[in-house]
Amino acid sequence: VKVSQKNQGQEFKVLVVGVTHLSIDNLMTKILEVSSKFAQVNNSEADFKLSVAKIINRRSRPPVNRDYELLIAENKATMFKWLNNNAQCVIGGTVWGIRKAFLERFHMPPSFHMVIIDEASQMLLSDAYHPLRYLLRDEGRLILAGDDQQLPPIINGNYPDLPPSEPLLFGSIFNAFKHKDTKYECTSMLIENWRMNQALVEFPSEFIYKTKNHRYHAVNKEVADQSFPLKKLSQNQFYYISKGSDCIETVSHPLLQMLLDGSLPLVVVMLQVDTYFEIGNFPHSDLVAAFTSAIRKCYFKFENISEDILWTEKLHIVAPHHIQRQAIYNSIYDNSKY
Repeated sequence: VKVSQKNQGQEFKVLVVGVTHLSIDNLMTKILEVSSKFAQVNNSEADFKLSVAKIINRRSRPPVNRDYELLIAENKATMFKWLNNNAQCVIGGTVWGIRKAFLERFHMPPSFHMVIIDEASQMLLSDAYHPLRYLLRDEGRLILAGDDQQLPPIINGNYPDLPPSEPLLFGSIFNAFKHKDTKYECTSMLIENWRMNQALVEFPSEFIYKTKNHRYHAVNKEVADQSFPLKKLSQNQFYYISKGSDCIETVSHPLLQMLLDGSLPLVVVMLQVDTYFEIGNFPHSDLVAAFTSAIRKCYFKFENISEDILWTEKLHIVAPHHIQRQAIYNSIYDNSKY
């Protein structure tokens, strides 16, 4: 956003690419939010306008509660009219959405001054070819955001393990660049965590991101000291600490009692099953739904939080596959159970 305003009056186009639609939706929303705040701080709302849009397929389900524009990948004329009419813009999409929009049946593909690849450590080197081909060759800037200590690209197949001297043909675009940047001339490690308290951040700090010169840490004392605002009152009763002991709720299941205990910042639950569950039929989905119901019962109802705020800012459920997420959603919204 700062670069866009610095180049105010000149053409400056940014392409943001991610692995999933959810990551792109979050990025587009955040870019708009930061753009608006930056313009207000610098008193330039009237002069500075950064247009933001996302590429989707015709059959895709549009994201809800979005302020950015949607461009249909199949509608080439409308898309290029939008790009031509917005000198300063950010356009986002998944790798294959970008490919469908720009590569197929295109004589003059667009060029971008900056290409940002989010979750680059999950993007295959071969997939990254599609967004990279639209970066301006002489004055373009490439930014890779990722973490090679987290989830790598998910591929279906058996590929050989190549020696270290060979290029990472089956790895991520992030690893390919980091593999060559042995002196860390182009790589910058982010050592501040904006989400986890001190108890949670100590594990990755000690075992994953430990370096000689930097220590991975919570960004400030407020983040470091945050805790789940539920305290155990008795064997099965909890109260919401900011409201006092008059807000008491009872939870009978021992596992849910442990999960709700605010004195335990990290709880790992391991499920042992005797049978194979087909994809979409997961035993943990009912457990996640029961836990979600208990959190809302013991915590969120006292906050008078709307459904939108609950799911966008307060409660996050992460699953590695969209079918798993759907199974969890189905369990949560099964009114006969919860």
